[in-house]
Amino acid sequence: MKKTLLAFIALLFLVIATGCATETAATNEGRKTITVAHELGEVQVVKNPQNVVVLDFGMLDTMDKLGIQVTGIPKNNLPEYLSHFNTDEFSSVGGLRELDFEAIHALNPELIIISARQIEQYEELSDIAPTIFLGVDATDYMNSFKKNVHTLGKIFDQSDKIDESLTQIDETIAQIKEKAQGNSALVVLASEGSVSAFGPGSRF
Repeated sequence: MKKTLLAFIALLFLVIATGCATETAATNEGRKTITVAHELGEVQVVKNPQNVVVLDFGMLDTMDKLGIQVTGIPKNNLPEYLSHFNTDEFSSVGGLRELDFEAIHALNPELIIISARQIEQYEELSDIAPTIFLGVDATDYMNSFKKNVHTLGKIFDQSDKIDESLTQIDETIAQIKEKAQGNSALVVLASEGSVSAFGPGSRF
């Protein structure tokens, strides 16, 4: 009788475990994934991920323009043009260089987006969720920017919208080049009360 009871319990656990595995497989089967190649490697990312953590202000601005939802951002030193993210709707994950790993982990993200400032934390962030590097190359800014945006398009099914937006950007650049033809210009950066000038070959 005792052996029969133990056998029944074992069989019951097996049925429950099998049911759970089937449910998980069915759930995962409904989520398509893509392979994203980036500067730091390749990673599998689910399409239209949830609870996205973005650790780059430029990429955050781009995603905002495209209407892509984010969950966690580095609210420390948030620039004025992104001040509308400074609400309870978005979780703070520290600063660009001083990340709050506990806060990131608590969000249970399906994707983390980083840039140059977080390269050293790439492995640690990858242990939390799929992490991709979408920083721009200062020596080839526009091409790297477009590549990053196209990557977003593939992940979030926004390719058509992105093509249209990039066309508008190219048209704006062409108009500015036409206006600047034959003229001299100075590019300056104002940051926390200091002003810096930049010439040809600089990051700007």
